[in-house]
Amino acid sequence: MREDSWNAYLLYLPISILVLLTRILPINAVLNFGAFVGAALYYLHVKRRRIANANLKAAFGKKLSREKRKKVVLKMFKNFGLNITELFLMPRMSDKYFGKYTKVRNIDRIKEALAGGKGIVFLSAHYGNWELCASISAHYGYKMHALARVQKPYFLNDLLNYNREIRGTTVIQKGVQLRQIVKNLKQNNIVGMIGDQSGRVGQLLDLFGRPVFIADGTFRIAGKTGSPILPAFNLRHGSGFNHELVIEERIQKREGEDIEEFVKRGAAEYRDLLERHIRKNPYLWLWGNRRWKYTSARTVMILKDGMTGHLRQAQAVAKSVLEQTSPVKTVELDVVFKNHFAEKLLNLITFLFGKILHCPMRYLKMALTADSFNRLEGAHADIIVCTGSSTRAAALLLGEENLAKTVSLMKPSPFSEKDFDLSIIPYHDEARQQENVVMTHGALNMVSSESLAQAREQLCEHADLKKGLKIGVLIGGDSKYYSLDAGLAEKFIEELKKFADEHNAWLLLSTSRRTPNNVDEYIKKSLENYPRCIFKVFPKEKNYDFAVNGILGASDVMVVTGESISMVSEAAASDAYTIVFPLKKKTAGRKTKHEKFIDHLEKEKIMRVAHHDALYDELTNFEKGVFSLEKLDDNKKLNKAIKEKIIK
Repeated sequence: MREDSWNAYLLYLPISILVLLTRILPINAVLNFGAFVGAALYYLHVKRRRIANANLKAAFGKKLSREKRKKVVLKMFKNFGLNITELFLMPRMSDKYFGKYTKVRNIDRIKEALAGGKGIVFLSAHYGNWELCASISAHYGYKMHALARVQKPYFLNDLLNYNREIRGTTVIQKGVQLRQIVKNLKQNNIVGMIGDQSGRVGQLLDLFGRPVFIADGTFRIAGKTGSPILPAFNLRHGSGFNHELVIEERIQKREGEDIEEFVKRGAAEYRDLLERHIRKNPYLWLWGNRRWKYTSARTVMILKDGMTGHLRQAQAVAKSVLEQTSPVKTVELDVVFKNHFAEKLLNLITFLFGKILHCPMRYLKMALTADSFNRLEGAHADIIVCTGSSTRAAALLLGEENLAKTVSLMKPSPFSEKDFDLSIIPYHDEARQQENVVMTHGALNMVSSESLAQAREQLCEHADLKKGLKIGVLIGGDSKYYSLDAGLAEKFIEELKKFADEHNAWLLLSTSRRTPNNVDEYIKKSLENYPRCIFKVFPKEKNYDFAVNGILGASDVMVVTGESISMVSEAAASDAYTIVFPLKKKTAGRKTKHEKFIDHLEKEKIMRVAHHDALYDELTNFEKGVFSLEKLDDNKKLNKAIKEKIIK
């Protein structure tokens, strides 16, 4: 015997009062009250409101502006309030009421389907007031056996079933339904079911462009029994009290059609009808459920701060997601503030109130340029990756707006690691180890054997890769903490040339946009007629997309200046032996994060450091095999964290 728990009876009094009111007040007053309660729930049930907004954004994108989405969600809540009150009003809905407020479109399709003698599967959705479908059908002469989920508390479940059955519906309670469904179909009865639930199994179909599992049990039953499926949708009209039951064309197994083929075709046809009705009247569907909860699809939004190295780290996260689930769509968007004050103000507001802000987009609109805001506001994401300090507040607010997972690269100051679903922090940032923190040796990057091989092939079209030792050279330039002057550059180039001449080696070199102009000019002049430099690139004049990866893929040993953590990490992640040449610090004092990073990688035997006049000696050590180095590889850590914290 079913028994409710003692605390379930706390609901007994308010539900009894609600039932009493639906019995004594005028029906229109009760319905208006239901719409009012639905509107109140819109403001009170923040979680469902946010889920509905995120679902609409995922489904319609820029086709529905934020204001239109708010109107749709409010109307959806009102529809839900009306649904509840109409279910309680069932005992008072007379034949006169149904005759006045309801009608059926294509009712002849029921008679035609029953003529086959195999019953009908009446397939609806959580659309309009699906609870009324069976009652409307019964009023027009076609009684139905409807499948219903057991509700708790049980006294409420019994009350709802009583209200359903009083208008001619026979309830089949879930749990023992299969035998009863088949029995009723064999007796040429109508069985009502709901088909838009999504789970972990079923037919994987796109709904609004996103893959989702459509439950296929209904189609398997219909395929095995030969029963036709009649998709039906309840529409609200006028003031919201009028209903129209729309019966679509039957979906039935064709002669000679395989069961699996029918299940796949039938589910797709039902999906098409469902999506068509939702697009026409989106507020009638229950958007407050996690409609794509079990989908494998992910949209990764990368928030850019203008730093190429940061972007590559974020792209490595997107790549990790792609390798573990599909399909994956990546969107890269710039975060551009109106001014520096707006950036600081947004950081402060998000730091203090980020978790309780009910309208996060309002604050982004205040701080960002119109173009930047419009792009961010119109884009949906499941995973948001922020690439630098200027993008973290935006990531947290967009995470709230989209109900998305958030990933921070590097130590996420001024925020806490706990504010993000995952923080990927290199050891040199000295973060505290926590459950949602992954410590990496270097900066994440897009270097892989495949990308290097492809870039190497492209480089071969521009350079003759001679036989012999090849030295890749990546020269950076001035930064916040370091400087590169012509004197240091001269030492650097002369040591490279000396080693190349004495050891029959070849140079492949690229400077960067950070390289000072006078240093660029010196290197260009120094190597202009130097025969052992077989490839050189000066990005300020002309650059190639494949240049850096091509050099990494073609070289046996890489020599990299040490002011760029991203550049050093890319070199160490290649198959080349890596030597780092530190630049001059602008000011003396405590170690910079770059020094801590280089010290850590050298301690882990991932790279070697050549200070000032030691470059020639380090290259000699490499040729003699004095030291062996490990390849920088943070992918295993990254993939494990992404799987456990982001896409599980």
